[in-house]
Amino acid sequence: MRKISLLFFDHSISKSLIIKAISEKFNHYIFDFKKEFRNQLINEDDDLTKKIKLFLDSGNIIPSNLIEKFLKNKFNEIESPKILLTGFPTTIDQFLILENIMECLKIEFETIWYVRQNNPEDFMKEYFKDPKQKCWTDKFGEESIENWKERFSKIQIFITEIQKIILNTKWNIIEIDYEIQLDEKQIITKIND
Repeated sequence: MRKISLLFFDHSISKSLIIKAISEKFNHYIFDFKKEFRNQLINEDDDLTKKIKLFLDSGNIIPSNLIEKFLKNKFNEIESPKILLTGFPTTIDQFLILENIMECLKIEFETIWYVRQNNPEDFMKEYFKDPKQKCWTDKFGEESIENWKERFSKIQIFITEIQKIILNTKWNIIEIDYEIQLDEKQIITKIND
C-alpha cells in the first residue's frame, strides 16, 4: 500500500533542508503542494487548469472539488510508494479532502512530522534581529510583529486540531531553536533524535 507522510512547520522555520533531509533518509518523493499547484497553473493548459484559473481570475476561492481533482491526478502520477506531503493541508477542511483522496486511492498515513519552534518568544525576537526581517519592522513597526504572532498562533491551533484527529499515526516532533543557518548535519541529528 502507498503511504503519505505529512510535514508541518511552525511559522518562519526554513523548510528546504529539512524537507530534503527527511525525504532522503526515509526515501520519500517530495510533494510540495504550493510548488506543484503553481506548476500546474503555469505549465498545464488542461480543463482543470482552466477551471482553477477562472476562480482565481474572478477573485473567488477555488472549490474543494477542484483541489481534490488536482491532488488525485498528481498522486496518481507519482510512482514512488512513499510521499512526503508539505504545504497541504493548512485547514481542517483541507485535511478532510486529503483523507477522502487517500481513502479513494488506497493510500495510508505513515508519519506526521512537525517541526516546531522550541521557544517561540525567543525565536521571534531573534528572527526580527536578522537584517532581512528587521527591514519589515523598520517599515511597518509593531504591525509586522503582530502579523507574525497571528500566523504562528493560527498554525498552533491547526496542529492541535490535527493531533486530535490523527490518533493512530506516529507523530515525530522536531524542536528547532532559532539559528540563522541550520546546516544539514544539525538537521539530520534532530531527525534521528
